[in-house]
Amino acid sequence: MDNSSAEAVNSNASSASLFDGGAPSYITADGEEFPVKYMIGRRFQTFKNSYAMPIDDKEAQREYFLHLAFKEFLNEQLYLAPVGDSKRIVDVGCGFGYFAEEIAQRQPDAEVIGIDMTPRDHQFVPDNLSYLQADIEASSSDGSMQPAWNHASIQQADLIFVREMTWAMVDPVRVIENAKRTLKPGGWIEFQQGTGTKYVDPGPDYPPYTDVALRWESLLEKTMAAICPHSDPRLASKLKSMLQQAGFANVTEQVIMVPIGDWPKKRRLRNAGVCIRETFLGIRDAFEVMVQHTGAVSIQDFTTLHEQFRAQLFDREVHMYAPYSIVFGQKPVEEEEIVGEEVNEDAVLKSEEHVKCEETAENGEDRETAAQVSGNGRG
Repeated sequence: MDNSSAEAVNSNASSASLFDGGAPSYITADGEEFPVKYMIGRRFQTFKNSYAMPIDDKEAQREYFLHLAFKEFLNEQLYLAPVGDSKRIVDVGCGFGYFAEEIAQRQPDAEVIGIDMTPRDHQFVPDNLSYLQADIEASSSDGSMQPAWNHASIQQADLIFVREMTWAMVDPVRVIENAKRTLKPGGWIEFQQGTGTKYVDPGPDYPPYTDVALRWESLLEKTMAAICPHSDPRLASKLKSMLQQAGFANVTEQVIMVPIGDWPKKRRLRNAGVCIRETFLGIRDAFEVMVQHTGAVSIQDFTTLHEQFRAQLFDREVHMYAPYSIVFGQKPVEEEEIVGEEVNEDAVLKSEEHVKCEETAENGEDRETAAQVSGNGRG
């Protein structure tokens, strides 16, 4: 991105910018300059305030754990939408590209496009995978449209996939509308998003855990709201109705209760729990920077509460769960309804009332646990 482009995008950022002041440039593998800032030993992008996570190797590892966790609690499925044979798959907010790379390998006949506003140094790129550096919410000069959605490479998509980025969206309704326009008739969109709330020993009513985890969650939400007031940490629970209001058909939501930590007895649940725990621990640095900037709480209070939360994540007597929402819908076609393959619900870990990880018997040889692959990068 050239300097003029960076300045144009930066002019739309919040006045409460987390990254005020001069910033050095990060040189990508392609030789491009990208504005970054280093804080507490971590590298951050500097031109969009709503995305405040680092863009370095530690964050790549955290995203890898998240990708592993989804594979575990979805029984190796990468998405649930009944898409069938795909010609074009678009991964919006692809980050370090773990989903994009794996789906490209699994479906070599499909064209896969990963979109992210931040350039990454991807070490492995299958022949059928390409990356587009773009901000899906950046408007044209007159504010009339979002140019990224007009790129020729993503038109007539069979599947638009969005994982764990709704919290960074300023205008999710507009994003959904643009995604629908980009899909081919009969194409699908799928969101995979954590809801934020933590639960302990969920019963029929899933009472929320109201001690350390709730206070930690409240601190994160308050801090994020100060940085990006448009961010909605509860957006996951609204996605189903938003897709319906946008005119999508066959809208389906599955809420999966995922254990946090290594307390489950069954291997798949334990693997998922360890991975999810690592993703929660991995956000600490980003929020420390935000806390320092906003002054919402003292660093001492932040550190103390995080230590208490961390202790509970490693306490096998505390059976904590995190809900993850999978929401997908289909763009209608004229005069007829495209119905894809039925969702294989038996392949998803679920319960009677909510989709919940069950401790069921598992077949096949044991694979490496998440703890064993820790630090392996791309596995």
